[in-house]
Amino acid sequence: MSLYLKYRPISFDDVVEQDHIRDILKSQVKNSECSNNYLFFGSRGTGKTSIARILGKAVNCLESSDGNPCGKCDNCQTIAEGKNLDFVEIDAASHTQVDNIREEILEKALYTPTKLSKKVYIIDEVHMLSKAAFNALLKIMEEPPSYLFFILATTEINKVPDTIVSRSQVFNFKRLSVEYIAQRLEYICDNESINYQKQALKSIANMSDGAMRDAIKYLEQVASLGDVIEENVSVFLGVLDESRLEEFIKIVRKGDFDKVIEFIDNLKNSGIDMYNFVNQLLQHVDKKFMEDPKFYSYFSEAVGETMTALKTYPVSDLVLKTKVYRIINELGFSAQKKESISEDESNNFSDGNIDSGPDKPNLNVEGKEKESSFDTKNSEKVEDSKIEIDFQDVFGKVLENVDKTAIKTILKRYMDVKSYESGVLNLVVINKMQYNIVSKVENKQYLEKIFAKFMDDGFSGIRIHYQSKEDYLNEKL
Repeated sequence: MSLYLKYRPISFDDVVEQDHIRDILKSQVKNSECSNNYLFFGSRGTGKTSIARILGKAVNCLESSDGNPCGKCDNCQTIAEGKNLDFVEIDAASHTQVDNIREEILEKALYTPTKLSKKVYIIDEVHMLSKAAFNALLKIMEEPPSYLFFILATTEINKVPDTIVSRSQVFNFKRLSVEYIAQRLEYICDNESINYQKQALKSIANMSDGAMRDAIKYLEQVASLGDVIEENVSVFLGVLDESRLEEFIKIVRKGDFDKVIEFIDNLKNSGIDMYNFVNQLLQHVDKKFMEDPKFYSYFSEAVGETMTALKTYPVSDLVLKTKVYRIINELGFSAQKKESISEDESNNFSDGNIDSGPDKPNLNVEGKEKESSFDTKNSEKVEDSKIEIDFQDVFGKVLENVDKTAIKTILKRYMDVKSYESGVLNLVVINKMQYNIVSKVENKQYLEKIFAKFMDDGFSGIRIHYQSKEDYLNEKL
């Protein structure tokens, strides 16, 4: 038997961190005040099905004590063994159609229970039912016979029709705390004689995202390697301890992109999953947020955008490198100089109002004959007629003067300066549709007029090029 099934709660008293639900249900059972319809919702692994089974047993227990099922009477035993025909569990994910509801519930509900006092139907993932199936279910839930008992469970209550919700007693299951999950894992390890490190159990608890079922599953998997220690947790689950997460954030704040690349490459070579790493990183930021809300608000927003991309982009580490590159490009320059963000610089991205945004391409690029970084605020002529221009400053001024929303969005999110040659400013766009828009004659002329206001005397126009996002990112890195 798996550890999760072995340590599953069998009475209300075994349920923790859902006190608001446990106490109400116990009181209702004890005082014979149970409703006919219940709806449990919350994230996975928080005890919805376990408590549904406990409640179903409790209302049918022959020797109930303080609202808890005894677990020993004939009714409790046959329910636990799955041998009682009056106690039915239905997976709505595989019984979505109206015919399933008619066959499994409507036709059989006409008959009174044969063994139990209440005929119990537990419908898991109820949000998966079709509209017709919900309508059929509603018909009997509106005026159920006294012996009929429905417990619906779902992770997505927003997909359950209001007509069903309004006819049910609704209970919201919250995620379990990391502290409690770690304590429970410690208890299981002690009982199962599994050697462990407390920090390793805490790492598993953090990875479970409030789901006890996931935490116990992870524990069992890691224990199959031997002792539950940090090294085995990292290898099997692809997670890091908090000290490594803090190390990564410090590297980013210093603006040391070479070390960022090295850090991410080491993660990849160690088998660390990038999605899990970013997930851990955001959880860590959540704990540290009030230490520096201005920095962490920017950091979490920027890194958080990689979550979706990591699910679809084939080179996961490249996505993370690119995002961190942009973070450093936006605020890392000050961190390199002072290893902290000044109040004035922080104001540029406080409260989530970031003009350039984390998706804005890097603007510190080189002209054809440039030998050093563009760091001058004003255009100036140097030896051999070389020109140095602060394109970041120019781009910012152009953005301020663009009054067409679509063009401004393209400038901010999809366009970058490629080079400045013989008076022609070469711009690259990394989205085909946006390229088609901005390269139209009228839009190109519109941009040329604005750029001309802030470029040097030798400026003669712009040329717009398309480059795929992958090629652009690879070129930058």
